[in-house]
Amino acid sequence: MPLNLDIPTIAITGSCGKTSTREFLTSIIESRWNILKNNGNKNLPLQIKNLLENYDSEMDAIVLEMGMGKPGAGKRHCMNIIPNISIITNIGTAHYGNLGNSIKSTALNKSELIKGMKQDGILLINADDENSNLLETNHFKGTILKIGINNEANYHAINVEYVKGGMSFYLELNNVVEKFFIPAFGVHNVYNALFAVAVADQLGFGVLEIKQGLQDFIPPIKRLNLIEMEDGSTLIDDTANANPESMEAAFKVISKIGTNKNKVAIIGSMLELGEYTEEGHKKVGSLLAKYDIDLVYAYGEYTKTMVNEALLGGFSKDKIHHYNDRDELHQSIKYLDTSNTVMLVKGSSSMQMDQTLSYIKNRNLYSIEISQNLKMGTVCMNSKTQEHINEKKINLVFGQLNKMMIIRIKNDLPLGRIVLPSKFIDGITIPDVPFDFYMSNNNLHIGPVIGMFVYQRYLKDPSQQLLRLGNYNDIKGLIYLFRPDSLNQKELTVDGLYYNPSKKSFEKAKLPAPTVVFNRIPLKKSIYDFFKKNATLFNNNYGLISKWWFWTVLSKRTVLKKHLPETILLKNRSHILNFLKKHKVIYLKPAKLAGGKGIIQLSLIKNQIHFKTYSGNKFVLNNNEDVRKKLKQHMIKGKQYIMQRAIESYHKDGEKVDFRVYIQKDYSKKWKYSGMEAKVAENSSVISNSKNRYKVMKGEEALRHYYGMNQKMIQSKILQITDICKKMLGVVEGQGYNLGDVAFDLIIDKEGHIWVLEMQIDYAAEIKALRGDDEQEVLPSILSTPFEYAKALSKF
Repeated sequence: MPLNLDIPTIAITGSCGKTSTREFLTSIIESRWNILKNNGNKNLPLQIKNLLENYDSEMDAIVLEMGMGKPGAGKRHCMNIIPNISIITNIGTAHYGNLGNSIKSTALNKSELIKGMKQDGILLINADDENSNLLETNHFKGTILKIGINNEANYHAINVEYVKGGMSFYLELNNVVEKFFIPAFGVHNVYNALFAVAVADQLGFGVLEIKQGLQDFIPPIKRLNLIEMEDGSTLIDDTANANPESMEAAFKVISKIGTNKNKVAIIGSMLELGEYTEEGHKKVGSLLAKYDIDLVYAYGEYTKTMVNEALLGGFSKDKIHHYNDRDELHQSIKYLDTSNTVMLVKGSSSMQMDQTLSYIKNRNLYSIEISQNLKMGTVCMNSKTQEHINEKKINLVFGQLNKMMIIRIKNDLPLGRIVLPSKFIDGITIPDVPFDFYMSNNNLHIGPVIGMFVYQRYLKDPSQQLLRLGNYNDIKGLIYLFRPDSLNQKELTVDGLYYNPSKKSFEKAKLPAPTVVFNRIPLKKSIYDFFKKNATLFNNNYGLISKWWFWTVLSKRTVLKKHLPETILLKNRSHILNFLKKHKVIYLKPAKLAGGKGIIQLSLIKNQIHFKTYSGNKFVLNNNEDVRKKLKQHMIKGKQYIMQRAIESYHKDGEKVDFRVYIQKDYSKKWKYSGMEAKVAENSSVISNSKNRYKVMKGEEALRHYYGMNQKMIQSKILQITDICKKMLGVVEGQGYNLGDVAFDLIIDKEGHIWVLEMQIDYAAEIKALRGDDEQEVLPSILSTPFEYAKALSKF
């Protein structure tokens, strides 16, 4: 049997405003009554049933927010308790898809509360909400009270205004017009407050009690909560949920409080709209210009419809951006100039827009300062900053190290400023470099902390790595070079050389183990396993992707096989002649060596075998025995070899031209084309590596010079090459390789067909700086990009 009580039993439902109405009302009546209410969004029938188990006779009233997002929910609520006062805030498109895909069916579902409540009770509805006329009130025998602003109502607010800190309005109570204030923005919140005033008045609360209760109101979390940032900007958290009506209400607020300021809306998809999904998003798109929103970031599949509608309505395409990937969204807003700005973050709860709000808040509310005078184990901030953190201690995370710090209050510090000690722990000092940071619960992360495994020669002369730090000002943080043997796995520290941007040089120090490692050397399994467990390591299989593995895996994909020269593992030298007869020109290549070492070219010309080595030696052989002897003499002992069909590149005056394409991941964590160069070999050379190279030129220039392509054709060819390389990388990464920086060697034949010879993780990079100007030309485009990817992996 449902509870049927004589005390005020108040039920609140509606499409929007339920939680705020509940909190306005309880803020008033809790001043002298002992009440039972639900908290947060625990408003489902089963949750209400469990809550009512806490009822006892000492309670003066029950206030329940009742969610009715699914058919029959109203009936189930009234099987738990029979309300004697009911509020239906409005009828809109929230849960539209669950409630029959029409406003009428939504109103019928909400009407279940009217049928299930005490029929001689009090029903409150919104006189200004046209859709509330669809509620089934004909058979209700109790009292119907209306609240409103625009239309005639029992509780009619006038002179509604935005004022400092909230809204003010006038309302007649007991034949006296009184002024009220609520510490929340938006006309929609005035409606919510009117419901609370009406119920409190009916329950006998006085004007002063009602005024004080409204003033004491604390806005529910994630519902138009205003956060003032250190830079003077305002961040509005409205991430609890979203539908077209609540979107417009939020736009009205940002438009009003953002007068003479930049207005930015970061919007997630609206879900559960059913058949109204497309139309609902179109409606929101049409509202963006109406409310003078200056800049829009849209996230989620459905917001694409909103973006298109806004563009059709004249919204500038430079001012509205769409993302399906949250990381890409965050990268776009990361360096947004937020001074003199009001930012709204809103979307359906399932879109988890609170993650984006936290991302913005952590980067705009707080700032850090490192002090040599502060005692180890303590941090300083003012009391307001501590209120945001709501803790007496904070866990400082630096690379793989962390330490709990005691918070000391220093009120002369500005809001959001956190002062850290330069001495992190014994033996570890926080270097004086610019750091990014973010808060996660009670953890303050400073970084990024990025390590790069390098050969010993770069520790002896780290200046060769300076070109990689060309974009350091965008990356920031602690970036250092180190060797595997310097890792202390127990202490989680390393000895390395960190980059000091003020001196533009590297300095030796004991440092925290990194959270991200860019690998450029072969690794022992123990080191690989450690970083796989404790950090993110990319290019982790450095040097281990052999030419044979590459062919074996990729040739299984028909769409890729046509871009791979036929390749066979050399198991028996007797098979060489058969393969040579089939293709006329073939290469014998060590499966794992780079730089052209050990490569042999065999050509069958008029029954003679022309034998060329990578070092430039040439022989003409007439029988199998001569071939066997030369192979024994020139093949590298102990190395696995493959046989590969030779692809004829474009030859001009005997020149051999092949291409190297650089494909890398950057902040977006997606593969992109970074550059291409053409390597022109010396006349009759088997290979085009640095020792046998006539020149290096831009890939685009080579396509124009050797292949006669115009600019449009060049761009098309680069897009085709990039697409092939990305598809190959997708297959390779599917085999468990974590990569971020690779090069592909390829040939374009006379017909323009693309042949990929191999993929290199261990390609020559820094060493190119010691070669000619032609080789150095590509370096600015490729050297620093891996650190962009590393930063993205670090979550800073």
